[in-house]
Amino acid sequence: MSQVTYMAPVDEVRGKLTLNRGNDSVIVTRRKSYGKTKNGTPRLGPKEMYVYHKHRGSWSPAVTSHRELFKVAQKQAIAEMNDPERLAYWQTFFEEQLSKPKPGEKQYIKLQCYIAAQLLIKLKTDNDTKEN
Repeated sequence: MSQVTYMAPVDEVRGKLTLNRGNDSVIVTRRKSYGKTKNGTPRLGPKEMYVYHKHRGSWSPAVTSHRELFKVAQKQAIAEMNDPERLAYWQTFFEEQLSKPKPGEKQYIKLQCYIAAQLLIKLKTDNDTKEN
């Protein structure tokens, strides 16, 4: 992905700037938000621009399997968040990864996303163990 620096008037523009008229690709411009600082100002990443190519045809068995595991992980994450004991358990790990990020690891800003990602990793390793 390339980093883009816009001129002053364009820098403040928000929203969709291109139309999708049945093309196989979409130009995406975004700026990730990494939560907020303690005083409430957003922690924004660099501006990015890339082309997203729409998938045509059927998905591979590996992708289909991953989507099913992701669906299970999302349902389990919601269940974990509804249990106060499990929520407190996950909260400690979530806060730790926010305060002390490890190099090369993704940093999550939403608790549910963090829980789902950790559960997905566990489901994948369990699934790989069953296949071998």
